[in-house]
Amino acid sequence: MANKLIIPSKKELNLAYGNSMDSMKWLKQKIRDMRNLTSSERRFMVGKMYCFSYDPITKSNLPYYDRFPLILVLDIDREGFLGLNLHYLPPKMRYVFLNKLMNYATTNSKDEVIKLRISYEILQAVKRLSEYKPSLKRYNYTQLRTKIIPIPSSEWQEVLNLPIDKFVKAKKLEVWVDSVLEIKEEQNGS
Repeated sequence: MANKLIIPSKKELNLAYGNSMDSMKWLKQKIRDMRNLTSSERRFMVGKMYCFSYDPITKSNLPYYDRFPLILVLDIDREGFLGLNLHYLPPKMRYVFLNKLMNYATTNSKDEVIKLRISYEILQAVKRLSEYKPSLKRYNYTQLRTKIIPIPSSEWQEVLNLPIDKFVKAKKLEVWVDSVLEIKEEQNGS
């Protein structure tokens, strides 16, 4: 079975989420690392995590959006992909949700996570995964504004807390309140 993530305490969350210096160091290193990516690492793969800069086609119709999403890819087609933008969830909820998703992890012989075997159909069918609802987003390749940055599973825990989100038209706290309300509605069957 896959290694479980550790859910940090509230104090750890507050300290880590407020640390933009660590975020910048991490991001700069990832950009440097992009020079060494193989061709397979330069494209999206289902079950893996990525971040990138994005400019939605329908931004004028959206109440808000994230310009730098943190995505777990669910499905890929010719025009784009379906993914879970974890930035739409409050930090602690990201850990809880990712811990639940670890039940769908594929691991190697060292029990290290390779990818998640999760689909939209599974998310819809499993009531305890209701956190997916506000984070489910569709992305078009034409709207990518940077190269993709793959996040190795060994770094998933660290990147969940980095304040790299870039919400437009709303503050992140407003987005998180909306997300929590949507999740509660989903759990209550509304």
